[in-house]
Amino acid sequence: MSFYVVSIRKTGIDNNYSYDEEGRLIMDLQEGIDFIVWSVSGKVKEIIRSTQSNAKNIKFDYDAMGHRIAKHVVNNQTGEYV
Repeated sequence: MSFYVVSIRKTGIDNNYSYDEEGRLIMDLQEGIDFIVWSVSGKVKEIIRSTQSNAKNIKFDYDAMGHRIAKHVVNNQTGEYV
């Protein structure tokens, strides 16, 4: 998967946001998000944060109708569910 980088000046950080070919956000450096995994139905499947971030990684589960049914918070250093 390739992506392109867009610089948003109002954040004060060059290349803070990155998007894939379909325009979906895949990285936000200011928030410590290294990568966002999207499902084929256009829903966020996983948010992967940098190991330096104090925030946790998040995984989402959806039912067959596309409704979110679970949110899993995962420690980004150990991989253990919180």
